[in-house]
Amino acid sequence: DVEYVAKNPYIERGLNIRLIKWATRSVGYAENWHPLTWISHAADVSLADALGIDFRDPKAKWGVWAKLDGAFAHLLHWENILIHVANAMLLWWLMLRLIVLKNEAILDLRLSILAALLTAFWALLPLRVEVVAWVSERKELLSVFFMMLTLHLYISRSGIFCLLAVMTYALALLSKPVAVTLP
Repeated sequence: DVEYVAKNPYIERGLNIRLIKWATRSVGYAENWHPLTWISHAADVSLADALGIDFRDPKAKWGVWAKLDGAFAHLLHWENILIHVANAMLLWWLMLRLIVLKNEAILDLRLSILAALLTAFWALLPLRVEVVAWVSERKELLSVFFMMLTLHLYISRSGIFCLLAVMTYALALLSKPVAVTLP
């Protein structure tokens, strides 16, 4: 979290054109390339500024930024929680849609409950919970969100939805390149 957010000189200035240029060209920073994630972190800084949340502390252990605690950290973690909840809801909805497509019938209550239990299991897995706890794992949350949207749009099998699926897939790749495995 320190290298990604607290010690990143581009992120600490908030959302601006210079950051967007850097994010799209920063192949080597923190050994990753995920411009949408960098932009997301910068948007958090701009949001904190707009809300009057003071996240810069000259006495902080990590330089001009406070250690990632206090109101700013709460903002970052609540955003991660909201994205994770949205991912779980998209997964549940996707399972329901796939069950209906497979059976070509109306979904019954037992399958709906099974889909909800499987979604809860997925959402509470330590691997899933860990990405919520670390601010630097926003890349995983955003990538999963856009991959889920891509799958929803793709199974709609309509011209405009397929085009939107390509666009959301591109957003998933811009969040975390591991989304290349989706096809």
